[in-house]
Amino acid sequence: MPHTIVLMRLKDEKQNTWSQYTSESDAFDGVCRIFEARLKKENPGTRKITYDIKDLFSFIEEAPDMAFFFFFFFFFLSAGKSVTTHAWRAPGGTLGRLFLS
Repeated sequence: MPHTIVLMRLKDEKQNTWSQYTSESDAFDGVCRIFEARLKKENPGTRKITYDIKDLFSFIEEAPDMAFFFFFFFFFLSAGKSVTTHAWRAPGGTLGRLFLS
């Protein structure tokens, strides 16, 4: 399971925010929770709020910036000492790698 960081700027907001999660599915659930919090903020007097998947997709599409970064951790043994490799994949498919010993 890759460690996931979500960077986003929501519609009508001037600041970027970020969240980190321990898995991809947690990150996608986090985006849903952010959407639900936005609905509660927009409808403060409503006790029960319902929405359709199309509403969630519209929320995501209307966000000016949203990026997911997936970090994969690999461990190797090299000449008697452990080496940790951190790899990340951006949504465009680019792969980066950082070696730490």
